[in-house]
Amino acid sequence: MSVTLSEDNSLSWGVSTSITVGSEVKVFGSGVKISASVSASAGGAQTTSRSDSSSSSTGNEKSTQQTTAFMVPGAGIVFGVTDRYELDKANVPVKMYVTCPDGQDKIQDSRIALKSVSYTAANFWSISGAFYDSACEEDGSLPDCVETVRENYANFVGQTEEIEAAFRKCFDGGKGEY
Repeated sequence: MSVTLSEDNSLSWGVSTSITVGSEVKVFGSGVKISASVSASAGGAQTTSRSDSSSSSTGNEKSTQQTTAFMVPGAGIVFGVTDRYELDKANVPVKMYVTCPDGQDKIQDSRIALKSVSYTAANFWSISGAFYDSACEEDGSLPDCVETVRENYANFVGQTEEIEAAFRKCFDGGKGEY
C-alpha cells in the first residue's frame, strides 16, 4: 500500500502607491496648471508545498506442487490451473490514523490507489507414457507429438478427455504405452 499526503499553502501580497504633485501659475487672471504623478507597485506570491509518502506491503506466500515421474524414453505433461484475482482501484477513500511527533493522535480522511494480485490454490493433473526403445530407434521425433499436444491445449486445460485422447495417439500403433 502506498499513501501520499500533500498540502499546498499560498500567500499573495501587493503594494501600490501613487503621488501627484501639481502647480498652478496665474498671470492676469489666466493661468497654467502643471501636474506630475508617479506611481509604483510591487507584489508577489509565495507557495509552499509539503508532501509525505509512505509505502508498505505485506505478503503471505504458499506453494503447491505436483511431481510426475515417467519412464525413459517417454514423455509427460503436467497441467495446472489456478484462479487469478486482481484489484486495481484508484482514489479509494480511507481513514488515516496518524501519531504526530508531539504525541498527538489525529484521524484524517484521505484517498489511496490500491493494487493487488493474488492467486488461489492450484490444481494439477498429469499424463505420462513410455515409448518403446525400438520405436525410438525408428523415429527420433516421437517426443514432438507430445510437444504438439502441450502447445495445442495450453489454454484449454478443462478439456481433459480430448487432451488425453490426443496424448494417447502419440503412443498408439506400437510406439509405446500410455
